[in-house]
Amino acid sequence: MERGNLNWTSFDFSNETEFEEMILRKSILKDYTVYDSKKTLNIFRNYNRYADILLVQKDYMYWCIGEVEISKHSFKSHVFPQLVEIYSLMNMNIDLIRQNVLSLEAISLNKEIIDLVNFNKPYLSLVIDKIPSHYRNIIPLLNSFCNINLVERMKDENENYSYRTESYYLQKINNFTSDCYINNVVLIIDNPNLLGMNKTNFNYLEYKGEKILMQQHFNLVDGQNRLY
Repeated sequence: MERGNLNWTSFDFSNETEFEEMILRKSILKDYTVYDSKKTLNIFRNYNRYADILLVQKDYMYWCIGEVEISKHSFKSHVFPQLVEIYSLMNMNIDLIRQNVLSLEAISLNKEIIDLVNFNKPYLSLVIDKIPSHYRNIIPLLNSFCNINLVERMKDENENYSYRTESYYLQKINNFTSDCYINNVVLIIDNPNLLGMNKTNFNYLEYKGEKILMQQHFNLVDGQNRLY
């Protein structure tokens, strides 16, 4: 690959720790603030499954549990199983995850992130240096349950480095939509920030062509902090 008069080539990471430290140290993922988040996702103490990083979208629209991997790891025996396990734990142990995230010092001092974590469910993100060519066709499958953030390291003949990024987002993020359900007369929204409800107070919603008046609150519903 050529940039200007220099020849740039892809330069792989030797291990996952090196890649993760680079993600934490450099502002490569421009849409996010990235935090170190070695916090367990599992409520049972016979083993611990840790998240690698926490990704907070810079406009506080959503937050993600980030799994950092390198393409040298086996997708079949390592990457896929870990993503599936983390996705399952995120749905089962949301209270524990929120508690652990909010205990991070950098998070505990930021009210916008506190509200984001309390009132919005997290997404899962795979942060990886590249997808092997023989697995490129499974990107839509991965994208059905997680974001994909590719960060490829490039090097020129003068030992200068640059980084090429490519992102594949969940359809709900691309379309600014959220799952919701009705509890008696209360509309529960899983990701209100993605709909802009943290910035705009909506007085009604439209259902089957009819405007329905509503009052928007942050509150505790069924033991959960929710916005409705």
